[in-house]
Amino acid sequence: MKRDKAIFLDIDGTLIEEVPDIKNVNDVKLLPFVGESLRMLNKDFLIIALTNKSSIEKGYCSEEELVKIFKKIKKELSAYKAKIDRIYHCPHREESNCQCRKPKPKLILDALNEFKKIDLNKSWLIGDKSRDVQLGVNLKNLGYRELKTIGLETGYGLKDKEFNVKPDFYVKNLSEAAKIIKGQA
Repeated sequence: MKRDKAIFLDIDGTLIEEVPDIKNVNDVKLLPFVGESLRMLNKDFLIIALTNKSSIEKGYCSEEELVKIFKKIKKELSAYKAKIDRIYHCPHREESNCQCRKPKPKLILDALNEFKKIDLNKSWLIGDKSRDVQLGVNLKNLGYRELKTIGLETGYGLKDKEFNVKPDFYVKNLSEAAKIIKGQA
């Protein structure tokens, strides 16, 4: 099956419970409906997770432990016959002013470089923080006007107020987001 569209997802507060500065695999707890929702979306979309993990630069978590965290998330999803096709992360703190920290678009641009067939104009971006929606705005400013954003009530519920943005849709959880996406796919 040709999958030329993707769902770009935040991890903390979107797929798993929000844990400030996640440190180890014991902190990983899937949110309700995540497995079923991703399984439904896997049929038509690449699933790509994007996450800021400043806990690495802060010294709270090593890259090796982060790999274990990602493996645990993938293992728990596999119990639902769901999968994440790729995870991209930024290990830097905000103060580092790197190019990979969301809402800068580098993580998605890296995905576009790896998965050459992705059409962002057929893709979606989902997250619980205003920086996730701002990432969508930044991509729209680069010309990807049809990319749609979905904010979730889970995690921060877009109440962090870091950026003054409004998603295309605002829903309770990933299950509701998946229903919207499937209805428009």
